[in-house]
Amino acid sequence: MVSDPVDVMRSPNLFLSLPYEPAFEQLGADYADPVRAAEFPQHQLRFRNDALLPQLGLDPAAVSNEDFVEAFGQFCDRQPLLAMRYHGYQFGEYNPKLGDGRGIFVWAGFAAAMATCMI
Repeated sequence: MVSDPVDVMRSPNLFLSLPYEPAFEQLGADYADPVRAAEFPQHQLRFRNDALLPQLGLDPAAVSNEDFVEAFGQFCDRQPLLAMRYHGYQFGEYNPKLGDGRGIFVWAGFAAAMATCMI
């Protein structure tokens, strides 16, 4: 288990105070479905990316392990929770309501190259 750098006194979760841009939500209902977050009996933080925190304007010493779990394991204060739809043909026909969204990430990675090809 990663040791927690923050004292026993809990301060507000700094992740939850970061500005949130709902760009994915703004794409509309064709790209995702609302879901309920899974509930797990316990969480175990396996990695803290403290090198990234200053880039977000956060002091690593001020962010607790519990802050990571609340924000990224329990999805506190994030509504709506959306599951990306998969945009693929792996079953022989297009089905926009399949689930995990990898197609969106692949598309995003190749968007510039595809734009060149489509001209």
